[in-house]
Amino acid sequence: MPRDTLTWKGNRRFDAEVGGHSLVIDSSPDGKASGPTPMELLLPALGACSGIDVVGILEKMHAEVTALTIAVDGVRRESPFPKIYTSFDLLYTVRGRGVPAKAVEDAIRLSRDRYCSVTAMLAGPRYTWRYRIEDEDGRVTAEGTVE
Repeated sequence: MPRDTLTWKGNRRFDAEVGGHSLVIDSSPDGKASGPTPMELLLPALGACSGIDVVGILEKMHAEVTALTIAVDGVRRESPFPKIYTSFDLLYTVRGRGVPAKAVEDAIRLSRDRYCSVTAMLAGPRYTWRYRIEDEDGRVTAEGTVE
């Protein structure tokens, strides 16, 4: 089993080796952090996990997707400790030719409910799953929320 390693570099900085890749993780209180905090890393992990699913599902549906951007926001409680995320908001912007809203909704729903391991790990918070479809010129052709 592969093992990730973290090496403390002083203050609150760690250099991480993750799957053979280097990453700096830092929550230095002086405002001079040299990398994302551990909690900040959860947001791209969530977005990437779901995005991988959504792209794969849309490809299987033969949707002509040319780009996908996912904006992920999270709200953390102030107290008590630990300052966990209490909600997440994911906005998928899908670009392509004639991409049907139903296909995007179905792909997001399948990722959310069945495939995304990060979502399963973070099942406690409330999530909002939204999408936007743009044509090749960047004009919005559909928007919605996946219930």
